[in-house]
Amino acid sequence: LVEPGEDVKPDTVRLLGVICPPGHQPTARIPGSAWAATPVDRLAHLCRHHNVELGLATEGRFWVLVWAPRGGATTMATFDAVSWNEAAERIVVRAFVSLLCRRRFFGVPDEERLVPLLRKSLDSQEEITEALGVQVRKAVELLVAAIGRADARERERGEPGLRDVSAHDVYRGAVAVMMRIVFLLFAEERKLLPADNELYATAYSAGRLCAELEQRVIEGSEEDLEH
Repeated sequence: LVEPGEDVKPDTVRLLGVICPPGHQPTARIPGSAWAATPVDRLAHLCRHHNVELGLATEGRFWVLVWAPRGGATTMATFDAVSWNEAAERIVVRAFVSLLCRRRFFGVPDEERLVPLLRKSLDSQEEITEALGVQVRKAVELLVAAIGRADARERERGEPGLRDVSAHDVYRGAVAVMMRIVFLLFAEERKLLPADNELYATAYSAGRLCAELEQRVIEGSEEDLEH
């Protein structure tokens, strides 16, 4: 995407695009390639090399917006177009159009363009960190409560349960498990683990397990997850 009427050169380019072959998700590794970097990773390298902070990669279904400022971390947002015809996705579609329409790059004040808005969003990192902390704490509380219910059921059957385990050890163990899950989800999202390998995905992936549990809620009820 280039400034209207200008030649293609780094100081006139506003966004770089990558089109992946059909069926090859932009965030997945390229089959048969010796370089493990995904199309999105390669686009981020390209953006930094040319000092163009924004990139967009797609294979038709998934659209991945990449922000790769020099000296900063790569950030990306993935849009899945397969569900855009559903009423519940209308807000997402409007957000996609608002972010990536031509007017956003050339027809708004400088402070309302995408890169300044993304830089401004960095000021909200502390709020996001605090929100994540609250979510993890609530998840730990849910896990401890589930352990407590399992312990009560065992004792009702005359089994020892957690009689010899202190409450402190239970809480510490729950926190350790939850932080490991958060780490795994982060690592899989960043492609640091082979989440696109079928064996890993079916036998080890925390993200796949999360997706399966969400699907069970859709097909049944949250009460079913108690089992």
